[in-house]
Amino acid sequence: MISGTAEDGVEALRQVKELNPNVLVLDIGMPRKSGIEVLKEIRRENHATVIIMYTADLLPRLRELCLEAGANFFLHKTQFKELIGICERLAS
Repeated sequence: MISGTAEDGVEALRQVKELNPNVLVLDIGMPRKSGIEVLKEIRRENHATVIIMYTADLLPRLRELCLEAGANFFLHKTQFKELIGICERLAS
């Protein structure tokens, strides 16, 4: 079940604090705060939420940066089936 969507990073942070989701899918390219900034802020206070970075960018360093910052998964937007599979496994 989807419990929220956000137009930008600031709204994403607000919703994470309000909804405390089990799983969060973050796009790296968001306005106002990037997905990486949001990831780092969430990880300062919350280590339980599974965070999936979902991006159109394939830079190898970006993947490393996200995983080092606390992302559980890093997927390219062409990996939609993998995203669904991860979410289904986490929901069961």
